Amino acid sequence: MKTSLTDSSKQSLSSEGQGCRFILALGSNAGQEEAMALALRLLSRHLDVEKRTKAVWTEAVAGATGRFLNCLVSGRTAMGLAELNAFAKAVERQCGRTSGEAAAGLIRMDIDIMEYGGARLHAADWERTYIKQLMREL
Repeated sequence: MKTSLTDSSKQSLSSEGQGCRFILALGSNAGQEEAMALALRLLSRHLDVEKRTKAVWTEAVAGATGRFLNCLVSGRTAMGLAELNAFAKAVERQCGRTSGEAAAGLIRMDIDIMEYGGARLHAADWERTYIKQLMREL
């Protein structure tokens, strides 16, 4: 996995307020607490995470099973959108996500870029009650 951030560039982003603002949505319905903790640690190693919401439980949608643990994180990054997306997918895999389990409705970790540089992505997700609730915390 290629990332352009080092610990020193991450510190520079934080102190100078540079970089592109992002909001990520994290969710898991298998090994929820462990997967969430691991994902947050991995994200924080390469992104300037400024805020994190509380984690909330929701019912599954779109063919998934079980209850999901969800949270949002926001911050800044020097990564471009494609690189941030690739990084998020690598974190999902490091949390144990596999295509076979995902096809069966088991999601160890799902990370979606909700906002990048002021542009909103995943339009339908912005209408979800828990996203609206968690956005008030950011």
